[in-house]
Amino acid sequence: MADIEPSIDIEAPPDFVFRFVARAWETDMGFWTAEDGVVDWTPIGPMPFSKGFRIEYVAKQLGVGFRMEVEVKEFDDGKSWSAFTVKGLPLRGDWRFQPIGESSPPVE
Repeated sequence: MADIEPSIDIEAPPDFVFRFVARAWETDMGFWTAEDGVVDWTPIGPMPFSKGFRIEYVAKQLGVGFRMEVEVKEFDDGKSWSAFTVKGLPLRGDWRFQPIGESSPPVE
């Protein structure tokens, strides 16, 4: 599987950005749209967002919808998390929140 490693620089403290994105995972991910390929986002718990948290959503690729269930399996509060497919197409997503200019360790 190919690794895709985009990054975004945000002029805000990493823990603030972490909490903003974590709250979005607990609700509806309104900042992702159908154009991004994510529809029908449904958090299925447990709350609050942490290790073990799961979501269901439909990932649209080339116009075809794939029902996915993803679980947060690694969680470092205020710093990072990793989520893995439980049902659906295989994927792993790693989110790292760090000060601008600081490099992150490689993900294995």
